Amino acid sequence: MTATREVHVGTDLLSVNRMERILRGPAGKEMLRRTFTPDEIAGAETRGDPTSYFAGRFAAKEAVFKSLGVAWTQADDARDIEIGSTAEGVPEVRLSGHLGQVADAANVTHVSVSLSYDDGWVIAVAVATHGTA
Repeated sequence: MTATREVHVGTDLLSVNRMERILRGPAGKEMLRRTFTPDEIAGAETRGDPTSYFAGRFAAKEAVFKSLGVAWTQADDARDIEIGSTAEGVPEVRLSGHLGQVADAANVTHVSVSLSYDDGWVIAVAVATHGTA
């Protein structure tokens, strides 16, 4: 019997200006608290442009949701996805809580994410690997 491996891809494109409007709006602080982990918020505080950082993390979370086949509205907590960075600065995905359980049930062995920024836009691509080699 041969083991199978599948990959599922998710993408998201976001305007940094849109994120700025959201964060400066009346619900901005609540959106930060409900969407980002304490480590993600602390990471933004070390950046010269925290709005771009938040936009990238938000787009990455959207892409991860899509790669897992889960709608954002089905998640118990968007903070179940944390977008951190390796020592080399490469984005890395950490899943916990309900989404961690969803990933385990789907036999997700790894989720990778890539972020690119250009002229006020950020795009994120996530690849969820399912199965074994």
